[in-house]
Amino acid sequence: GTLTKKKKGCNDCCQEDRRRKEDTITTANDIMALRRPRQNVGLIAMGLILAGIACLAVYEYRSRNEAQQGDRAIPTTWNRDNKGDKDCGREGKLECRVDAEDQGARSGKFRRWRNNETVSVTEVLGGRFFRMERHTVNVGKTKQIDDWMWVEVPDMVNCLVQDDKGDFLLFRQNKYGMKGPSLAPIGGYLEQGEEGADGCRREVLEEMGMECPKQIPLGVYRTDANRGFGWYHAFHLKHCRKSDKHVPSDDWERQTLVRLTKKELVRELLDGNVKELKWANTFALAVLRESSEFGQGGGTGPGG
Repeated sequence: GTLTKKKKGCNDCCQEDRRRKEDTITTANDIMALRRPRQNVGLIAMGLILAGIACLAVYEYRSRNEAQQGDRAIPTTWNRDNKGDKDCGREGKLECRVDAEDQGARSGKFRRWRNNETVSVTEVLGGRFFRMERHTVNVGKTKQIDDWMWVEVPDMVNCLVQDDKGDFLLFRQNKYGMKGPSLAPIGGYLEQGEEGADGCRREVLEEMGMECPKQIPLGVYRTDANRGFGWYHAFHLKHCRKSDKHVPSDDWERQTLVRLTKKELVRELLDGNVKELKWANTFALAVLRESSEFGQGGGTGPGG
């Protein structure tokens, strides 16, 4: 009888333990059921984020591919047997202009240079701000060079600013390709369809917030006589004053405004503190023109 009672007691205990475990499992399942919707929301959000990243990656790839195709929008070869730009290089059309839109560039103008010595041209590499070509050129009556490298960039402008007190306003700045700081004028690439004088006014307003009623052209010059590198327009702007117009500038380089007299500018030039060829040329032309009776002067520009 005692064993039977103990056995019944054990059975009761086991059943009680079993009920407790079942209650615990039921409670845990209820908790998981409550958490499951939150987990589902998290998984859905993660899926949407990954899908968005994938869409951005596809868009970026297509954009780059289209840009590269745009850079190759013009014929990559040219020669004298009427292939490619058939009129370019012929008599009466020695220098040929290609608008940036046709070239695949985003700003400025590219030019195709062909003359009577040009036999053929092959584009080697093209980008937003440059085009590299390999020319075959006749030199003299018997010599032919097959690997004459030629580089074009959009037309650019340099503008020397002089205020109504007669002082010259320059920038002291660092550039990637120079050792140490240099004095510099205002400058930049011309926008598509923009003339030199208009580009100079725009650059001065953007970078210095000034307007200049008198603008003196100093000429248009080829940057490198045998390798190209575009044309640059030089200007001397006088009687410049602060403008009420606010035009945002996209110039991200650090630079310090410097005010110099004419004598101080000449001294800086002679001391080698103007370290870029176009800048030195612009300063020297302006000072020379102010100091002499030579008159207008200046280069004749493209084709001249």
